[in-house]
Amino acid sequence: MTPDQTVLVERVRALIADEPVVREVSMFGGRSVMVNEKMIVSALKDGGLLVRVDADYNRTVTGGHQ
Repeated sequence: MTPDQTVLVERVRALIADEPVVREVSMFGGRSVMVNEKMIVSALKDGGLLVRVDADYNRTVTGGHQ
């Protein structure tokens, strides 16, 4: 992992420490974190963060754009 990825993944680990089923997988060109077998985030090599958003909140998060 790149230094930027490492920082992001460590922050995510701290936030989900109480989750019972967590695993990390390499995908999307980054390091993805899964909770209960669903991807919640992926730390990208350039320091970006890909975030899974529930469909019900998509318009809120994207400002109405898809």
